[in-house]
Amino acid sequence: PNEYWDDFLRRPEIRLERHCLRPEVSRTHTFGEKGVSQGQYYKQHLASNMLNDKVVDWVSMNLSHVATASAFDLFLSQQVKAAKLMRLEELKGKQVDSPIAVQYVDKDWKKVAQHFGLMEDEKAGVRRGSYRGVLPFAWNGQATYLVRDWPLN
Repeated sequence: PNEYWDDFLRRPEIRLERHCLRPEVSRTHTFGEKGVSQGQYYKQHLASNMLNDKVVDWVSMNLSHVATASAFDLFLSQQVKAAKLMRLEELKGKQVDSPIAVQYVDKDWKKVAQHFGLMEDEKAGVRRGSYRGVLPFAWNGQATYLVRDWPLN
């Protein structure tokens, strides 16, 4: 498409139940607020994005957890289940010192995203950066997983 390619990729007829897997360190970068989106999220979410400046030796890394969909499902499921399950209300004003998982329901998504300073948008039922309803990210230096249902239910 000529514009909004990320929205295009989330459309069910394009996605065909597939997901894109990517490392947590983004290798993409936006360099300005002028463009097709008219700077919609630039100041709030994109201006502070930085390019990775650390050398990564991908050849020597064990990437077996992303070799197949089932391997990644197992890996992510283990990460989420090993994290401390907390309610959003428990996090207010509290410092966390280990990975956490916060379960959410669809109707509360915007409130949860706002709490963590995340983009609230959803296209075709897919939240930006999520995989099977799980959104992994770092918060206060800790692995954090927002979980709709899988793999907890």
